[in-house]
Amino acid sequence: MTRRKENILILIGTLSLVLLLTLWRTSKLTMQEDTGPLPEGQRSMKPVDLYVGPDVKHSIDRLVTAFELAHGVQIKKTSLSTPLDPKIPLPELNSSVLFLMSIGQKPLLNQIESSWTETVVLTNLATAVEQEEQLVLIHFPENQADPNVIEVVKYLSATNQAYYLYSGKIE
Repeated sequence: MTRRKENILILIGTLSLVLLLTLWRTSKLTMQEDTGPLPEGQRSMKPVDLYVGPDVKHSIDRLVTAFELAHGVQIKKTSLSTPLDPKIPLPELNSSVLFLMSIGQKPLLNQIESSWTETVVLTNLATAVEQEEQLVLIHFPENQADPNVIEVVKYLSATNQAYYLYSGKIE
């Protein structure tokens, strides 16, 4: 066998092995189960499921895209039906799920049996915003939620993002 054939054989074998390991690792990452909080310092690869109430402005789309690009976390945004019907069951709330809705819609969350906490998106921090119905983020408590969910909560409740959520304008 010539040297050129050996090099080609080694290259094909190496590429095949790299492809096989990549496919295996990808399948392992996409099949992660929801196991609760991660050990300190470990990065979660799970996407965040964000359910948005019907009364939230469309600026949420741009904020979600900006967060995904800046943090490398995938957010699966789903708009809840208009208006929320108490007869239609809400999606299950788990450690990688987050609801963004107005406080007026919060009583519908009584049908969720798991323990949850809320983070209010403060309007008094967002200057020059007309007073509208207060928005609230519903999620698992910080010690039980996926770290990605807590990052999204902190991002959406920050001053600049609160302004965009209430005004609907991104400058």
